[in-house]
Amino acid sequence: RSDRMSTDGFRINKCLPSLSRRAADEAVAAGRVTVDGKVVTSAGFRVNFDDEVKLDGKKQQWQPAAKAKLMSPENEFDEQAFLYLKFWKPIGVTCTSDPKDPSNIISQGKFNILPQRVFTVGRLDRDSSGLILLTSDGRVNAGFLHRSKSKEKVYEVTVDQPITNAQLQQLRDGIVISTPVQRDRGSGNVMTARTLPCEVSRTAKNRVTMTLIEGRNRQIRRMMEALGLSVTELHRISFAGITLKGLPRPGVWKELSTDEMNVIRGAL
Repeated sequence: RSDRMSTDGFRINKCLPSLSRRAADEAVAAGRVTVDGKVVTSAGFRVNFDDEVKLDGKKQQWQPAAKAKLMSPENEFDEQAFLYLKFWKPIGVTCTSDPKDPSNIISQGKFNILPQRVFTVGRLDRDSSGLILLTSDGRVNAGFLHRSKSKEKVYEVTVDQPITNAQLQQLRDGIVISTPVQRDRGSGNVMTARTLPCEVSRTAKNRVTMTLIEGRNRQIRRMMEALGLSVTELHRISFAGITLKGLPRPGVWKELSTDEMNVIRGAL
């Protein structure tokens, strides 16, 4: 099996999903790992999709994580303690991890094949599309969503009729809307307040780009409704400077790049 020391396939230490990389290296060196029935003791050994990997005689389900890596080939999931991903959410996908909801983002995005459990950083409503971040690092939500650390979110918004100059200015200045305070616990608690000033630029008669630093429930839709407008398309293109770059179509995700990871580090 001298060919198994090439650059093809996956390193053996990446095929033991229950172990950290260091623990996997130690298990391999100790002769506890077999590939197709033969003991492997070299950390540089490469494994192919049709190989059976066992640890202490127990078959390893390593292929799902390897397939995830192929979806983002320039990245190595286990090079870091946590996962940091960006996803082009399609319309119809719900930002929940509840398996009882067939439209849940974890199943729809196939994030359940990953070696770690991930969750969304904030939300996009079911009828909206575009950029959503996911991570297994619990610090990120606090770093990105706390009011004192709010990050810019940029949206492309299309409505059902032309937007007047007066309406543009109202959007920029802020509009009084009512929103539920705790969206997961019913609608008992409601906050009625003016939205914070935001950047709004017209890109077509009935389309604008909006940059928000707050994230109230269905905020843009409620702002437009207050002006007698109905949102027909809502698409997020940026969050804290992280964009859809590298995601060719809805339903695709990848790990964050080095520059994008710098944004994450700056927020923690």
